[in-house]
Amino acid sequence: MQITYDREADAAYIYFRERGKYARMTRFAPGLNADFDKQGRLFGIEILAARRHLPRRVLTSAKRLDRKS
Repeated sequence: MQITYDREADAAYIYFRERGKYARMTRFAPGLNADFDKQGRLFGIEILAARRHLPRRVLTSAKRLDRKS
């Protein structure tokens, strides 16, 4: 599992699979989307307004996408 976070967009993504691409997205609630692979397995979850929904420790430990490494 890997978590990425873009502070500028305030969006986090939790990856459950390392390889492949998602094939289908399902919106569960405003700002909460789940992606599934071709076999119907959960690929990852996108969380918008992440600062409101996730603990600070999760966001500070996530791989940052909004700055150059």
